[in-house]
Amino acid sequence: EKIVLLAPNPIGDISGSSSTDLKLRVNNVILKIISTIEQLDNFEIIVKLHSSQLNHNEEMKLFIKNYDDTIPIYLSKPVIDTINDVDLVIVISPETYGTSTMILESMILGKPVINIVFNEKPFEFEHVKSKAVFIISEHDELEKELKKIVLDKNIQNEIIKNADKFVNKFLSNTGNASEKFLDLLRAY
Repeated sequence: EKIVLLAPNPIGDISGSSSTDLKLRVNNVILKIISTIEQLDNFEIIVKLHSSQLNHNEEMKLFIKNYDDTIPIYLSKPVIDTINDVDLVIVISPETYGTSTMILESMILGKPVINIVFNEKPFEFEHVKSKAVFIISEHDELEKELKKIVLDKNIQNEIIKNADKFVNKFLSNTGNASEKFLDLLRAY
């Protein structure tokens, strides 16, 4: 059985973008993702909420539980363990000005990532330009796009290959970054 991790980013309370309309759109995307994955044979979905204590986290948790109370929802489970336990990661990014650490963490751990964005044309972050994640807009045919990626190992492998290149290009001292940082601090 394949496990898909759904990682919705909560809408920040002070970002200025929180609205009933945006929250309803996020709920709609969550619903489409869950129903699409549940239609597939041998697939399970789990949810990892952001560790921040935002009101929207609790709202998403209640929404998901009301839809299907059998879906595991994690808040405090270590993110590395969560990512390592799954086959594919779907990140929902309702706020358009930033990107999720879950994306980078998943790329580092070798998992294919789908990022659902809420603007028609995503920002040209380096990981987007590098095709290190598969971008789907909420305006796209979500179910069709999800199935295309979730069911196609070749697309997933291409995403992983591009993500590996991205990680190798933009991260340094992988595996011993803390040690290198400590050496740098000791040098002063």
